[in-house]
Order: sequence, then structure tokens, then C-alpha cells
Amino acid sequence: MRWLEIEEVKGMKTMFGKRVPNCVKNENASSGIFQTILVNLLQKKYPEGKFDIQGDKVTSEDGKLSVIADTAVEDGYGGVWVWDVDTGPYKGVLGTAIKQATAELLRQQPDLKPALFVDGDNQNPEAWQAIANKLNYTLLDENFADGKVKGKSRPGRVKRAGASCKGSVSSLRAKAKKYSGERGKMYHWCANMKGGKKK
Repeated sequence: MRWLEIEEVKGMKTMFGKRVPNCVKNENASSGIFQTILVNLLQKKYPEGKFDIQGDKVTSEDGKLSVIADTAVEDGYGGVWVWDVDTGPYKGVLGTAIKQATAELLRQQPDLKPALFVDGDNQNPEAWQAIANKLNYTLLDENFADGKVKGKSRPGRVKRAGASCKGSVSSLRAKAKKYSGERGKMYHWCANMKGGKKK
């Protein structure tokens, strides 16, 4: 199952004179691999809870869960980049979500090495190191492990999606058609910026 290609049926439509199911892209699918996996795991473990995806952020309706993280690709490593985590009473799913999202990313890009990226200002570096060791991933901390200077911002959307704006407009458009999800969107954006098109 490819996480970025999930569709849901919303009624019926007429196409070429025939009534067919109206399949639209699931809103959660466009939010990212990690967020979709995390929400699915939370709903299985806590069926009474209600969870929402808002960009890079996953929250609970009761306000006790807030996770800001997304998949990332940088310097030959691929995995989940974690900025802020407060799981509250919803324990035991974050590590599994990180593992499954990283596995899906590495399935799509097999040349990457698995990593867990954490923000340099994280509250508990020992806990993140323990998680990385348990998963057998490389821990890349913004402050020391990857050589970044504290205070620098996280990678931009294009780089985090694994895309690049290098190449001609036509090659970027070809790549946009080839990839789905966030990476495809970023190739479209790069092509539009290079081509000088307005939205």
C-alpha cells in the first residue's frame, strides 16, 4: 500500500456517459506519510480518541496530544524529523509510527540510510538516542551530530520532500508527473518559479 495514493469515494459522477464512483484524494493522504501512519496507529490503539492532521502537526481533539514531525531526506539519510512532541496520555505509538514512516520512505528511495532527525532544542536527548538505538537508526541532532549551527532553521519544504529545483522547467514538470504527494507538489512549485508562472 502506498501511503500517498490513498483515495476515498465521495458519491458518484458521470464520466463518458457512465455513472462511476467519484474518487478523490483523501485529505489525510496529502499531509504526509508520517502523519497518516501516526493517526492510523492512534485510532487503532485509542478508538475513543479523535485525531486531526494540520500540515506537519498531529493533534487530539482533547488537546492532550501534539506532535510536529515529518519525513525528511538529507545528506544520504532518510527518516522522520521531529520538532516538538507532547504525547500526553497517548503513549506507545510514536516509535512505531517513526519506524513505519521511515520504512515507507526507504522503500520509495532505497539508496537512503535510516535516520532519526531531532531538533537541536529537544528536551530529552537521551530518550531520542535510546529510540534511535532501539530502531538501529542514526540520530542526527541539529546541534552537534550533523554539524549544523544552532539557530539555523529546519530544511525548506523542497529539500524535506526530497525534491530539487535543479534542472530545466520541462525536466521539473516531468519529475512532477513521476512523483505523487509532497515531492510532486514541490517539483510543480519549482517549475512554476523557474517558468515565472503565477498561481
